[in-house]
Amino acid sequence: MKKTSIFGITILVLGVLLALMPQILLPVCAKGLELANGNTVPMACHWTGIFSTVFGVLMALAGVLMLVFREAQTQRALGIFSAALALTTILIATCIVGVCKNAVMPCHMGTQPGVIVVSILTIVCSILQIAASMKTKKARP
Repeated sequence: MKKTSIFGITILVLGVLLALMPQILLPVCAKGLELANGNTVPMACHWTGIFSTVFGVLMALAGVLMLVFREAQTQRALGIFSAALALTTILIATCIVGVCKNAVMPCHMGTQPGVIVVSILTIVCSILQIAASMKTKKARP
């Protein structure tokens, strides 16, 4: 099995994990925030979960594209794309949107650490893939 296949499959699996994490594996809080007028609005963790799911689907798509397109330049670009998505996911889960402020909420104890771990693994895999694609010999014209 070629290195590009290993990286593609790994990114695909990590993308699927990230997409399923806030919805099924380590779900975000189920309740919304009740306002004074009786209406309910979603909490911050809801939006973090939505973003994580979307970015997970995009990462899985990048993994599929890594399996289809074998050129070194394409592998490098997809590696950069995957790393950028993972970094953005970490920023959304921690700084940009975040999760509930209460430390005992399920999103704070489960979803956020899970999203961060999967995203860090994706960044590491993407860096290794970029390095491997730079080592491939360029074809001479």
